[in-house]
Amino acid sequence: KDNNKNNTDSNIKLSELGLDIALRLKNTEYQIKFLNNLINNYNALYNNKMYEHYTLQLIDILQREKKYKELSSTYLNFSGFYGKNSNYDKSFIYTNKLIDLSNKTGDSLMLAKSFSNLGTVLLSLNDYKNALIYLKKGLHLLRNDTVNKSIKVSLNNNIAIIYANEKQYNKSLEHQLTALKLLENTNNYRQKGITLLNIAQAYTSLFEYQKAIK
Repeated sequence: KDNNKNNTDSNIKLSELGLDIALRLKNTEYQIKFLNNLINNYNALYNNKMYEHYTLQLIDILQREKKYKELSSTYLNFSGFYGKNSNYDKSFIYTNKLIDLSNKTGDSLMLAKSFSNLGTVLLSLNDYKNALIYLKKGLHLLRNDTVNKSIKVSLNNNIAIIYANEKQYNKSLEHQLTALKLLENTNNYRQKGITLLNIAQAYTSLFEYQKAIK
């Protein structure tokens, strides 16, 4: 097992060897471990073809073994992967698979994440009406959640973007200020900076220049 992050090629070779042995031994546990390792390495290398190849193998095993928690995470990552690569059809497919599975298992957090993914894709397609529906659904599911702040920040920020695009600046500002409050006492300085900039832009659009400068 190679833990040297700078030796990705070696890590991949060892993982492929391990996967081959695990397949011949029909050892599901190690098949999953080596597949996850290969997926992470190829994702780090931006090798989309191999990332997709091994993720599909992993999904097949997780479905067969009914490992729903791990399958949910894989669906989430896969739908996000396709969304980032503007393959929205496949992103929709795996997001909907995640929604169905989350409903089946009663996993409200993963359901909220799936709504966030779906809303983000719809936002990218400028379908603001439907994007807002799913983003609000996600936010509603997490209304009493005090732990998973990052997903709530993302939901609020995307909702704010939609309202800003529709020139509803007061509503946009409301969600940006909520996001900023959620970011208190965190080290996510990049997201804080983006949120502060968006708040300034909202105040500028409302002609409240002193608040924008602040």
